[in-house]
Amino acid sequence: MSDRLRQRDLAFLELETPTTPRQNCTVEVFDPAGSGFDYDRFVALWRGLYDETGAETIDLRLHGERLDRATRRPLLHPERWDRLPDGAFVLHEDVPMVVLGRSVRVWSVAGYGAPQPRPSGTATVITPPSLVEILRTGWRGEVPFLHPSAVTGT
Repeated sequence: MSDRLRQRDLAFLELETPTTPRQNCTVEVFDPAGSGFDYDRFVALWRGLYDETGAETIDLRLHGERLDRATRRPLLHPERWDRLPDGAFVLHEDVPMVVLGRSVRVWSVAGYGAPQPRPSGTATVITPPSLVEILRTGWRGEVPFLHPSAVTGT
């Protein structure tokens, strides 16, 4: 199957709403007009960073960054708090949070909590490293990927 046909199956961007405290869900390309705009922009950014293209190739890398092959447990990644871009998802004191500006917001099934100061030191990052790099480029898709409570805290 061609990449163009598979683009709707590509889980290419972490959605800042994990399904469990240690797992992010992913978002498919939302493209009702069939233009492929978000997919094409994403692949162009990806190609610039990793010299790779294709939904299957990208998905394989992301899967390898999410799960330990031997244990099938989620992989978490260390990163300095001050280097994390907006939209990166972290565990802080075993609580999932999203990074936004100088703050973090706790995630729960009810939405995001009030902003808290961004900690210092080393964070435990849930978002796969390759997607952290995409977020560092300033990626913003056509479809908003943050629930309104991430901005309002309600």
